[in-house]
Amino acid sequence: MRRVGPRDAALVAVCMAVDLLLSANFGPTLTPAEKLVILGYAPVGCLLLLWRRQQPLAVFLLATLHAVVGIAVVTGYRPFVACLVALYATARYGRRTDSYLAFGVALVPIAGAVQDEAVTLPADARVAGTVATALTYLLFFVVAWWLGRWRAAAQRRVATAAAQERQRLAGEMHDVVAHTVTVMMLYAAGARRAVHRDPSAAERALGAIEESGVAALGELRQLLDVLGAGPATGGQDDAVGVVEMVRGAGVHVDLAGAELLAGADEAVRRVGHRVVREALTNAARHAGPETRIEVRIAARGQQLEIEVRDTGRPGAAASPDGRAGTGRGLDGLRDRLRVLGGTLDAGRNPDGVGWFVRAVLPRTAARGGPAAT
Repeated sequence: MRRVGPRDAALVAVCMAVDLLLSANFGPTLTPAEKLVILGYAPVGCLLLLWRRQQPLAVFLLATLHAVVGIAVVTGYRPFVACLVALYATARYGRRTDSYLAFGVALVPIAGAVQDEAVTLPADARVAGTVATALTYLLFFVVAWWLGRWRAAAQRRVATAAAQERQRLAGEMHDVVAHTVTVMMLYAAGARRAVHRDPSAAERALGAIEESGVAALGELRQLLDVLGAGPATGGQDDAVGVVEMVRGAGVHVDLAGAELLAGADEAVRRVGHRVVREALTNAARHAGPETRIEVRIAARGQQLEIEVRDTGRPGAAASPDGRAGTGRGLDGLRDRLRVLGGTLDAGRNPDGVGWFVRAVLPRTAARGGPAAT
């Protein structure tokens, strides 16, 4: 909860000055005692505004009560400034229903002020003057309420954009870390098996682990660098390169149709490469010595179909929660594909052995659509 600060105190001081200037009548008809009553009573409504962010509706209701009592009891005083600011605060910081309730309640002090003004007008100008006064007050309150609702909507848009950015960054971090760590684990397993029978192969595997770690650090640094400068561009965006990296870790991978993805629009190509990388990462993480992975990219009219299918690990039982489609990586891919008008399906192969990931996406991204990152 935000604390009361210097800006709140400054607002209260300005409201007091404006309130006394516009709402109080210090004419010669008032006695000194009546003027002192105004000077003592007027600041109360403005002081309530110190808590307008923490309790907007309560502050508005108290400010309205202050205005109604002032109009009815205090001679020469028709307060509305504190009520006006409190209505804005309720519309901006309060719930939507509270803002509508506050606007309805605001009609009460408006009616009181209009009635109080009407009795001072000459009979021949009373109708026109009353209508003009009512419309003036109503205009002020409508504008205050509308500005509060507009600022609230703007804040919601900012919050939504921030949440989407956090989700995007989480997806980028997953893409970098999960893929690289999986490959490093595969290389480490190969190095452990070869350390005694083939030291040179073990040395190459350790070198690949080092290279993967350095590349991952570079991508993470790049991702951190672009937090305030646009979409991240790090990561392996070459399906052939991803396949070769997994092959280098000792996993058998067949690739067909990579040229179709290379010739697609940039946004489609980037999302397609991410599909290949995520699916290969998942398959390689659970691969055994006999596992074979097939990557097939095919054109289906104006669409591309990317299918990654593995033969599973012989004798391995299905995981309780299902390996495919439950992780952050595949959830992020579904979101990216949805933006482009594509779909993602993942699960066990029909024969119950191994897993598949199948993505269908347009060959051309919609003009003006968001870039895939």
